[in-house]
Amino acid sequence: NEYIRPNVQDIVLKYFYKGLVMCILAFACWYPSEQLCGQIPFFTVFPGHLLWHVLMPWGCQYMMLLPSILMADMERTYPIFRTGLYFRLFPGYDMSADAKEEKAVIRP
Repeated sequence: NEYIRPNVQDIVLKYFYKGLVMCILAFACWYPSEQLCGQIPFFTVFPGHLLWHVLMPWGCQYMMLLPSILMADMERTYPIFRTGLYFRLFPGYDMSADAKEEKAVIRP
């Protein structure tokens, strides 16, 4: 895809695999805590359901970056990731009209 630069592709793939690991970890925490809650005392205090509700949506958000970035060729724009601590945890991007331009596209 000509609109997705190699550095953006690397970032998106890293987020995708991080998200996949987070979703697997969320399931690995949730499933035993639901199934073994009444049988093993540890799972009565283990916050597996809490971890499920935090990690699963966060991991899905990371994985959904991939299909959203793949729409760049349809929009004929170049994705530029936002920077800062917040955007490291919750990635966001703008679409630029030019590969060298760092300004976002303004749509009416």
